[in-house]
Amino acid sequence: MNATALDRGSRTRHTWRRLSGNTRGLVWMLAGALSQSLGSAGHKVVVAEVPNVQTLVFLRALVALVLLLPVVLTSRGHAIRTRNVKLHVIRGLLIAIHVFCSTYAVTRLTLAEANAYALSTSLFLLPLGALLLSERAHWSRWVGGVIGFVGVLVILRPGFSGFRWAAMVALVGALASALLSVVLKRVSGGDGAVAINFWSLTASALVFGVLTRFHVPMLPVITWGWVLLGACSALAVRFCYVWAYRVGDASAVEVGSFALLLWGASIGLVLFGEFPPLRFWIGALIMIGGISLVMSEPTPQAGGARPDS
Repeated sequence: MNATALDRGSRTRHTWRRLSGNTRGLVWMLAGALSQSLGSAGHKVVVAEVPNVQTLVFLRALVALVLLLPVVLTSRGHAIRTRNVKLHVIRGLLIAIHVFCSTYAVTRLTLAEANAYALSTSLFLLPLGALLLSERAHWSRWVGGVIGFVGVLVILRPGFSGFRWAAMVALVGALASALLSVVLKRVSGGDGAVAINFWSLTASALVFGVLTRFHVPMLPVITWGWVLLGACSALAVRFCYVWAYRVGDASAVEVGSFALLLWGASIGLVLFGEFPPLRFWIGALIMIGGISLVMSEPTPQAGGARPDS
């Protein structure tokens, strides 16, 4: 590498460090949202080549573990040491539910719709925090929660378009993600990002490996490329969210998660010809308004970590 390239890299790192923590966190969140949408697009392609969604989730977890293996071996196992096995068991079960539901939904809904339901995690956290964590929320949070769920209902349109299992499964996945956040607030394991991701992926690989009898189907090379994209995206999402919350305030960087709607709509249109109807955008705007009100509570709140997806 020549001196010019080194100097350019040094200037880039210096400019990056000069940005505020919230700005850097927002950039990481936007990158995480893009990664999540790309991984979801990969799932929509691969699901046509595999027996069921369980196999797809198993393959993604397996490939992601292989990608983490060099880090584990280089650290001689230190990177995945954990002090709280119980926490990882609970995390693993909740993440398995969340990953299955979100993957099932994205293979049967448009990317934009699946991402919109994923955003409802923030709304589920409001009542769960009050019931399970004894959190006292400002009245604006409850108003925002009600507005947000109205937006979800506009997108769901219960009673107008028939019962849609995929939408309900997506909401169950969002609920599992919210429960995961509650668990993380109650029990802190103190583990590093690599350990958290490794054991979470191991749990998913074991759960869905048992369900699929650890069967690895014969797939075309191109399809394995999409599986690899999904695995890389899963890791990128986890690390981007960890880094986002590490450098910025939770309420500030969480705004970047709204980009899921735009990334999902753009990628869905380009790759699959999907274009959400007007009612989706109306409901999405209502939901974003509600979530924004929840996050803009005037009383100070302690920042929490976003669950892995």
